[in-house]
Amino acid sequence: MNNQRLIRQFDNRTGKTYFYTEERFTDPETGETKVKRHIAGKLAEDGSIIPTGKKGRTKKNADDASYKEKYNSLLAQLRQKEEEVRFLRDIIRNAVEANDQLVSQPEKQKEMLTRLLEQK
Repeated sequence: MNNQRLIRQFDNRTGKTYFYTEERFTDPETGETKVKRHIAGKLAEDGSIIPTGKKGRTKKNADDASYKEKYNSLLAQLRQKEEEVRFLRDIIRNAVEANDQLVSQPEKQKEMLTRLLEQK
């Protein structure tokens, strides 16, 4: 007795509805009726069935090359940003060193202030 049908089952944990193909057959050795289930897909919001499982899963047409190109592009951008950060840190370090020198030498502070005031 071979009988195949589509079974609809709701998963309470995930809140999704899955579809299975169920095949009933009689075991020739024991004479008992047995059931084999294979996942067919899950229910989409629009009511269609999205194929899942090994045989029903659709292959993604994403090119590995496009991922590699995107990865390399993002890696180059990251390196450029890291270089900019190093450059800005050097500027800050130089400014802090210059400020420390001015703070430690009050005469230079007075001299710089008088020059600035004279320019105005």
